[in-house]
Amino acid sequence: SGVGDFDFTRSGGATRINAQGLIETVASGVSRLNYPLIDGVVKGCPSHLLEPQSTNLFTYSEDFSNAAWTKSSSAVTITSNVAPDGTINSVYNLTGTNANLYTGGTPNIEHTISVYAKSNGQGKDNFKLRLGNSTSSSIIVTDKWVRYELTATPTTTVFGLTVDSSPNNEFDILIWGAQLEQGSFPTSYIKSNGSQTTRSAETASNSGDASTFNDSEGVLMA
Repeated sequence: SGVGDFDFTRSGGATRINAQGLIETVASGVSRLNYPLIDGVVKGCPSHLLEPQSTNLFTYSEDFSNAAWTKSSSAVTITSNVAPDGTINSVYNLTGTNANLYTGGTPNIEHTISVYAKSNGQGKDNFKLRLGNSTSSSIIVTDKWVRYELTATPTTTVFGLTVDSSPNNEFDILIWGAQLEQGSFPTSYIKSNGSQTTRSAETASNSGDASTFNDSEGVLMA
């Protein structure tokens, strides 16, 4: 009957992970059932996403060849691999011994950086994420897309995605979907293409009133 349904609001689209493990965009005002993606594989039942507003401060989240990304000591080339959203020709191969891909940022504020990465099948799979003067522990990518993240409070004025090889001093990995946002945790993927992009906050309320639930028998809502 619809009695007890939430009133859900969000202006603009947003992404979720569907039952096939792919990132897809849902329309404005449509709520999101997000499937847990663990080690690159969907495991378990979906949960309802209800996120605050957040902005991807990277202006080109998928185009690492763009001049907005400052590069040094690395090679960044486009490939025909399938991306986490199921598309082709948006995955980049990152090779070298010390890859700096960064843009400007505001220091002394907590940020979280995240990026999807997987092996290129060359056995050079160790890398690290760096955010300003903070570095993650050594990461070993697998043959599946996994989102890696790091939260820190940088003290430098220029920071972003920096990948350091470890321990073999050389890496050869595939990357997609970089995101930099203020806050202590990564939110769902926000695609950007030419400007910083914001996903609006979501609300869910008004799931009926006292007559909807039989309180005489005791109902626990969580």
